[in-house]
Amino acid sequence: MNASPEIEIGGPGSVSPLRSEPLGGYRLETQLVGSQRVALLPPEADRVLEPRRAKNGGWRSALPELARVDRRNHPALSEARILVAELEPGDTLFVPPGWWHEGKTGDRVAISVASLRVSKANFGNFLRELWRNEGREQPLRGLVAQLYLRAFGLARSFRSRKQNERIACVR
Repeated sequence: MNASPEIEIGGPGSVSPLRSEPLGGYRLETQLVGSQRVALLPPEADRVLEPRRAKNGGWRSALPELARVDRRNHPALSEARILVAELEPGDTLFVPPGWWHEGKTGDRVAISVASLRVSKANFGNFLRELWRNEGREQPLRGLVAQLYLRAFGLARSFRSRKQNERIACVR
């Protein structure tokens, strides 16, 4: 599953909130114009980020911008491992499933394009998150979606195996 790409435009110094992608997906973000500094925190940091469910099914932190968090009130955040990526035009950032990220643009307008991806590697996370999101409020809808996607995943795996067998026979 590949979600439609999002175009993100930020003015000088603007901040996109600290968040984690929905449905166990990973994020690919390519910087087109301007620059952006992206802070990345691993999934285990959610214990200190006060996560709240976002409208898109992902997670947002209740904390303000990381640079403005009072570390005296949130001492565990000082111990969290924060990675920083500096994106310039043409750079693409991979954000693994469950990782938190916050972006801050440089001193001029910045434009990037991002997409949510689900692949064989994170399909199990996708199904668990789908069930968690859809299954609670609409159990039948969540069950049908999960069964459909499991069948879809099995069919794709079978097709991939058959293609690999054909390639092996040709060699």
